[in-house]
Amino acid sequence: MQKRKLKPREMRSVLIIALSSSVLATALLIQPLGLIGPHEEPSATEQQQNSTVMTLQDDYTYDPYDSFMVGPDLFDRSRQDDVTPATTPTTAETFSGDYDPNSDDQPVPDDYIPVDEEEPVVLEPIEKPQGLVYTEADYVLYIKANSLNLRAGPSTDTSVVAKLSFGDQVTCIGENDKWMKVRFKGELGFVKSEYTSKTMVFRQVSETVYVKSNTLRFRAGPSVKDEILLTLKKDDKLTRIGIGDGWSKVKNSAGKIGYVSSDYLTKTAPVRRTTSSTSGSSGSSGSSSSSSGSGTLYSGNAGKIVDLAYQALGVPYVWGAESMRGMDCTGLTYWAYRQIGVSFPRSTSGYYKAGVGVSYSNIRPGDVIAWDAHPRDGRTTLSHVGIYVGNGMMIHASSRLGKIVKQSVSEYVSWGCKIITIRRFVSG
Repeated sequence: MQKRKLKPREMRSVLIIALSSSVLATALLIQPLGLIGPHEEPSATEQQQNSTVMTLQDDYTYDPYDSFMVGPDLFDRSRQDDVTPATTPTTAETFSGDYDPNSDDQPVPDDYIPVDEEEPVVLEPIEKPQGLVYTEADYVLYIKANSLNLRAGPSTDTSVVAKLSFGDQVTCIGENDKWMKVRFKGELGFVKSEYTSKTMVFRQVSETVYVKSNTLRFRAGPSVKDEILLTLKKDDKLTRIGIGDGWSKVKNSAGKIGYVSSDYLTKTAPVRRTTSSTSGSSGSSGSSSSSSGSGTLYSGNAGKIVDLAYQALGVPYVWGAESMRGMDCTGLTYWAYRQIGVSFPRSTSGYYKAGVGVSYSNIRPGDVIAWDAHPRDGRTTLSHVGIYVGNGMMIHASSRLGKIVKQSVSEYVSWGCKIITIRRFVSG
């Protein structure tokens, strides 16, 4: 059959229908894929979604425990709800039987081929900076600073445990070049090594002292183990140039330097008694003086009072009496001062305001020491008196010994007796 040729008008119609059908088919095919048609602009929501997809693709880091992978090849935003995520088979799916992921005893598959594991790397521990190392010790240290802090630790940033002074003793229990570990009065602490000394330290002084014991050893060092250089006698005069812990560094009249026990020294000059005679209770006492020997010579009224007190030694104690046949404490002072024409209180209560009050550091021979001799009765009462005769000694009437005696003031204090006041009745 002979084919009919299309007329130009019919040919144009066929082409238009074919083009229209092609455009319509293309639009229908691209819509399910989420593509934008040639004449459509993406909406704001779609722009935001596409941006999110790209962000996830660019920033994604693989995690084997994710329920699915997100990547440029596996993620299609338009079909997200229809895609089943790809998962990695777990060990439990590969092995048969019950599997406990927390158990160390895991099943091994039949086709398992062991692989040599690398030996674990053992890291050497980093050494921490060590603290101060101390050598054990047990000896006495002396503080050579005027004031030194005993600290809780070997650092100036630690708290202060106690304050130490020049010459204080501490027990060293740990040696170090920078800090010493010490014990002081039961407290454990640290002091800087540069302010300590293993030998006794002496505070510098320059003062005159006198020997107050019958004999005193003058040694080469501040210890009873040190060599004895010479033996001193009572009232020997020395120049003290240093005070240590129980020891004094002294120089004798010949210029020789040595060490003596501080307990047997006094700064009070000894009294050189005058030669005197007394007749009766109303007699006068004359005196002659000598400048030989060490100490201070009292030849005035104070010297006379000291002489009279020495004359009364051994007189029996008689309460209320005031003569050489018998005396009590105020009877002795009343009797002695009456010999030089000085009126005197007869009872102890009268000594509170009589004469002129002086301190013990300024006491001199002839002064009267007023005591509370009964400290255990709970009251402070002036109940006893004695005449100071120098060298730390007094003469008084002792009811306990039953006579007039010479006694150390410090010994009387050690019994618990208290000095209430010291009175001076003569100027010299």
